[in-house]
Amino acid sequence: MLTGERYKVITTETKNYFLGLYGRAPGQVDLDVMARATGDETSIKSRPADRLEPEFDDAKKELPDSAKSVEDQLSFVLFPAIARDFFEAREKGELIPEPLELGSAKGPATAHELHLAPVEFNVTVHGETYHVKVSGSGRKTDGRKPYYIRVNDKLEEVSLEPIQEVLAGVPESQETESGGKPKRPRPSKPGDVAPPMPGRVVKILVAIDDQVKAGDALLIIEAMKMESRVPAPIDGKVATILTAEGDNVKTDETVIQLE
Repeated sequence: MLTGERYKVITTETKNYFLGLYGRAPGQVDLDVMARATGDETSIKSRPADRLEPEFDDAKKELPDSAKSVEDQLSFVLFPAIARDFFEAREKGELIPEPLELGSAKGPATAHELHLAPVEFNVTVHGETYHVKVSGSGRKTDGRKPYYIRVNDKLEEVSLEPIQEVLAGVPESQETESGGKPKRPRPSKPGDVAPPMPGRVVKILVAIDDQVKAGDALLIIEAMKMESRVPAPIDGKVATILTAEGDNVKTDETVIQLE
């Protein structure tokens, strides 16, 4: 419940599940949630794979020269934007893990250092070591706050209910331009649209001056290998689009402004 309302944002994968695109559900589904997810669309009755158009050969035509293997081709078909960035970094020899931020090496740690929560660290459990990096956080609901962490570069969502808190260095600050100003403003008005979770913009569904109604999908973001449609919070006109397809966005950033 990152948005404060259950099922306010329903992922594309959840919608497709209700439509039968992943096969028949093993049991009875909630019809109210199904109606909310599918809208006017009708569930299919046929075999889902029979409805798929061949796309592998067409996708291969768009492959960058840096895609060498069959695994590269499959990665590009599934996640074109992410795969392209990966191929380019690999080609340039820039696939180097970021170093962990270390505390002061001079003498004993200060009180400030002792009360800073690490934002990137290695943790060893039963002999297995995992690289963990805190990527961001969502809005607190019912005393719990969602955090988005990368475990061995795989994005996961965890929910924390604090029992005892100290000053923590959690990376919730916005990206900045070279001049030091935030790349995107924080939401402050009813028409300011922010994503419910950090992710990458897959597709923008509206244009400047488009008229939209509350609940209309404005853009699609991908997070944790799932796509989510970001709805309009109010009726209005699209005044500003502050992001582009392929951008990484955060929960405290305004990506579209309605008026």
